[in-house]
Formats: sequence, C-alpha cells, structure tokens
Amino acid sequence: MQVNSNNETRSGNRALEYLFDHYQPFDDKLAHMINALPALGNQLYGYARVELFVLCRIYLDEVAQGLSRPFRPTLLAQIFTALTKTSPNKTELLALCILDLELCSYFEVVFSYCGDKQLSSLLVDSSLYQATGYEKSSPTKSEIWDEGTHNARGIHKYLLARQQFTDIGDIEAWVFGKEVAAIHGNPKDLRIILGVSPFSFAARTHAKKACTLSLYGTLPTEGEEKAFLVRLEEMNKQVKEMINKIS
Repeated sequence: MQVNSNNETRSGNRALEYLFDHYQPFDDKLAHMINALPALGNQLYGYARVELFVLCRIYLDEVAQGLSRPFRPTLLAQIFTALTKTSPNKTELLALCILDLELCSYFEVVFSYCGDKQLSSLLVDSSLYQATGYEKSSPTKSEIWDEGTHNARGIHKYLLARQQFTDIGDIEAWVFGKEVAAIHGNPKDLRIILGVSPFSFAARTHAKKACTLSLYGTLPTEGEEKAFLVRLEEMNKQVKEMINKIS
C-alpha cells in the first residue's frame, strides 16, 4: 500500500522522517496509519480545544458534537472559567495537556492495531508534532512529584509517573489532575486533582472512539456506550464523596 502524498504534513516532523527512513517499505497497516496521521492528529487537537470549552463550562447538561458529560461541581466550573478569562497562555496550556491525554488513547489504539510499541510511540510523537509543532519532551522528577508536568509534551510523562506512583490505578487521570491544579496555582490541590478525573476518563474515551473509527472504521457498540455511561456515573459519585471528605 502506498502512502498518500496529498496529505498535508507539518514540515520538520522528525518522528515521521524517522519512520520514512527506517520502516520502508511500508506494509498495508503502517501505510494506513501514516495516511491517517495528518487528519487524525489535527482532529484530536481540535477535540482538545472543544473539550477545553466543555471543561470550562462544566455546568452544561449536554455537550455539542456528541461529547460526553463530565463531572460538574461548581468549584471546578469557577476554576476553569477563571483560567480561560485571565490568561490566553493558560488556555493554550490546558488544551495541550488535554491533547497529551488524548494521545494516550491514540497509543492504545495504534498499539492494538500494529502490535509494535516502538512504532506506536513514533506515531504518537508524529501526531503530536503534526497537531502542535511541539516535539515530545519529558518532565523532571521534581515536576512529577511536586510541580506538575504541564510543560512536558507527549505521553512519556505518564510512563515516568507510573514508575514513581505505583499505587495509583489511573495514572493518566492523576497526572492530568496535577497539571490542571498546577496551572491553577497549586499542583497538590486534591479537590482539583480528583475533581477532573471523570473528565479525563471521558476525554480519553472520546479520543479512543475517534482513533478507532479512523483505523478500523468502526464505532462503539450500544453495549460499550452504555458501559461508558455507567462507569462515568460511578466515577462522578466516587469523586463527589472523596471531595466531600477533604473539603
């Protein structure tokens, strides 16, 4: 299968250049993933910006374009509204953190599709650069533990955090929560860290749906959609209880 040269890719994409230099001739699966990469990378970043809009207006009952209903405590609605109104830089940083979160789902789907972790990582790095112009980067140990990883791009930070916090089940939600808390001003604010975990789950699920549709051409079954809603409701309840205990 040939790679479609009509796809517009951002120049200077070193991860993509590495794929062209070391993985040719492409088999059908790799060619399909590379063909899908420009549109899918841009789509995920667009979703990240829409998800940010949702996150900053958590009081909405229904979200446009089929996005899920995240957790909606008044505290978080006030926090995100304040962030987006006071600093465009913080708004952009939040969108980038959401994209990193979505790329976890991208990696999961791509790895399931091709079975190659190194290749999947390269495709994630390629998508990150395609969407944003940023290369992958890794946080320091102090950023993982104390300061927040919001300035690190890509998915390597989640692997590093998992090595540090072995007792945390959903490390992606924890890392993202600390990032949001850090952008707000206190990376150790448990109300924020816990409060955004249902949103983290919803954003990753939505990204996984988009990636699965792009690579497999399939959508979730009715049973899978119902299971997602049940899980989201359970998370909402658990988070409310935990926040009430620490407030």
